[in-house]
Amino acid sequence: MRGFRAAQELFRATAWFIAIHAGIGLLALVLAAWVYARTLGDGPWALLGGWTLAGVYALVGLAGGAAAGLVAAVIALIATFERECRAWLERQAGTQDDPSFAPFTRDDLPSRTRELADRIVARTVGRIPLPNLIVRLLSSQVCKVLFDDFLTDCERRGLTVIRFGDVRAWLLARGLALSIAPLLARLYIVRWLIIGTLATLAAAAVLLAFVA
Repeated sequence: MRGFRAAQELFRATAWFIAIHAGIGLLALVLAAWVYARTLGDGPWALLGGWTLAGVYALVGLAGGAAAGLVAAVIALIATFERECRAWLERQAGTQDDPSFAPFTRDDLPSRTRELADRIVARTVGRIPLPNLIVRLLSSQVCKVLFDDFLTDCERRGLTVIRFGDVRAWLLARGLALSIAPLLARLYIVRWLIIGTLATLAAAAVLLAFVA
């Protein structure tokens, strides 16, 4: 039941993000096209050109806004993953061993990173029916920091046997932030590139209207 409610909340949040961004993109570009179309005159060709420009701008604004909204929804989902994962790890405080996380040697870590990452994701946001692409993306990010940064940290500290408590403490201290920071940075760049492109198109139409 909790997973069903979480899925409903996720769907509503995603739809809201997409609808808001698509609406803003559509409104901004249609208004800009309308401002420019007013300078074309009243002839049939001018009218056709104005409507064509408005239609193209409407489609671009709608598609671009929806894309920006989808990226914003993914950003919110990743923030939810970090929050859920951190809360779950904190509930394991004082637990050095977990039956599903058997201790293993440091040499076994490279072959166990995918298993560890998949289990962590399954224990946190795994109860929500997410698209497989998102699940694989989250697992890959956790797997990467476990393989690179956690392994390096274990070698520096001289750990030869790794227990669940070691993984839990490292993830809480810095592992979670390391796993999602690069991904969030790329998503924010994509989102602002889309928004910047739409804003540039709108500004270009308004500027042409004033210089025409």
